[in-house]
Parts: sequence; structure tokens; C-alpha cells
Amino acid sequence: VTGDVTLSVRSDVQQVAADALEGQAGSVVALDPRNGEILAMYSNPTYDPNALATHDFDAAEATSDLLNADPERPTRSRAFQEREFPGSTFKIVTATGGIERDGVTPDSPEYPVSESFQVQVNGQPVGAPIPNFGGSSCGGTLFAILEESCNAAFAQMGVDMGGDNLQAAAEGFGFNQDVPIDLPDAAQSVFPDSIIPEL
Repeated sequence: VTGDVTLSVRSDVQQVAADALEGQAGSVVALDPRNGEILAMYSNPTYDPNALATHDFDAAEATSDLLNADPERPTRSRAFQEREFPGSTFKIVTATGGIERDGVTPDSPEYPVSESFQVQVNGQPVGAPIPNFGGSSCGGTLFAILEESCNAAFAQMGVDMGGDNLQAAAEGFGFNQDVPIDLPDAAQSVFPDSIIPEL
């Protein structure tokens, strides 16, 4: 019995992902937004599996022991087996929530120009201020803060829409759901409501 396997991963896109990471820990996943096909899925640090594919079982076991003892965990794919902070890509989630649930438009509101945002609960500061990259100042309307990747403005947007709305927006992007790929030990992305203070 034979069958066909069609891969969506493209070696050229995979190579671009590997080159972009170049020694940095992390992962790159590139999807075709039209159909969800995975075009690249690269994780770093990585390892050469050829040392495990040998008839010298002692050598294979020694290699396996070394890989499993490595604190960087190169045998686990950071792309789907580990949880990583989404970083500035989450601003798309926040913007979507703001548009769909809090009336954000291309023209309003206009977020103040600032270097950071301080979360407050009952008028009292909570935690450290959320700074912009490099201590820069930014603000403005939606497209301006997207272009600048303005941390302070998006933090304000998230607080304005509230924790429940932000969580609903995140779940619309697949948070708190199983990853829809047939790969072993896929980690579920999580947006826990237990860390969202009532603001």
C-alpha cells in the first residue's frame, strides 16, 4: 500500500527563516494566509539528526544523552513544543480587539505621545512602566502606532478595552486552543485570565 505525501514547507522559505535567526534562540513560522499552509517552521537552537540515524547504537545513545542534557533543549521545537512570548506580533491581536470590541477606528482615539505606560489599579501604579523600544516617544492614531510599534499606546488600548475583551480577541486568533497541526507534543498557546487585573 502506497500513498502520496504533499509538503507545504518550502526549502527556500525555510532557509530564509534559518538565516534570519542565525545563532539566536527562537523560532520562525511562516503561513500562507489564504489557506493556513505552513511554508516554514524553523527552531533554533537546532541539531543534526544524522548522528542519531546510525546502526552504532552506542554512538546514537551517547548523542541522544548529550542532546537531552543540553539546557537549551535543541531537540524540542520552539515553534510548536514550547511557549514563547509573542512580542510585538500581539499588537495585531490588540488592534483587532480594539476595532471589534472597543470602537477603535483609523481616526480615533488618538493616543498621547509618551515614552511608557504605567498600569494602574484603583489609582495606584502596578508593576514597572511598560516602555517603548529604546526609550523612544510615540503615540497617535491606529495606523501611526502600528507603524511605530508603540508599546505605550497598545498597552493603553488593551487597558481601555478590558481584560475580557482582550482575552476574547486573543482566543479569536487561536489562544487557549489546541494547535491545529498533527505534530507531537504541540503546546497550547495560553492567554490566562488569572493574570488580568480588574482595571
